[in-house]
Amino acid sequence: MQGRVWGQTAAPRAKTIIVYGSATEELEPEKAELLLTYRFSDNVKDADRAREQQQNLLAVLRDFAIAPEKLIVYNVSASSSGGVYKVANATVFLTKQYKLVVEKPAIMDELIPKLIQSGADRVEAVNLISSKLADFRLQVISKALADARTKAQHVARQMGTSVGKVYSVTEIVPVASRSEADLPSLYKMQGYAERKDQEEVSLRKIVVRANFSVEYELP
Repeated sequence: MQGRVWGQTAAPRAKTIIVYGSATEELEPEKAELLLTYRFSDNVKDADRAREQQQNLLAVLRDFAIAPEKLIVYNVSASSSGGVYKVANATVFLTKQYKLVVEKPAIMDELIPKLIQSGADRVEAVNLISSKLADFRLQVISKALADARTKAQHVARQMGTSVGKVYSVTEIVPVASRSEADLPSLYKMQGYAERKDQEEVSLRKIVVRANFSVEYELP
């Protein structure tokens, strides 16, 4: 007959060291998508201005050898100035948005100011596209993990020991603030406002970051 087990001692946990590895690389996009916003009212003067803006927009596309079919209407919305007391003759404000596909992203530094000058109220680079992005992201991950091992080896040497096998790996996904969430890989430009967050936003590059917490066993 077996005796009753009153307690059990857990196996001792291996000695470990935790380090953080990171890597940031930039990839040239193959295409870019711009969102153009135009605002005007329904009065006669603004209607004439809207037609002129459209002609100016098409002229800019011709100057940059962009085919007209690369420009599509993305959204149209309307609002009234009357509030809860709307009347039949209240002024209606219209907002029209176009999506423009740019197949030569290198021209955007010159293109965006021209679009603003043509009458656009707002221009946003909403998407940078590359068919190589998935493979490129794996390369950045490899560099981040290599960075973690280099740091671990350095710290271990200072401790008079060496690095063993990997005990655990955790990817660190940063939580962006509201303002940062609006800007990843975007360049928002209104009028001639100065460009902000120069180090964070790249108009012509896809910025890929990888951050990992890696735990190594120590002998």
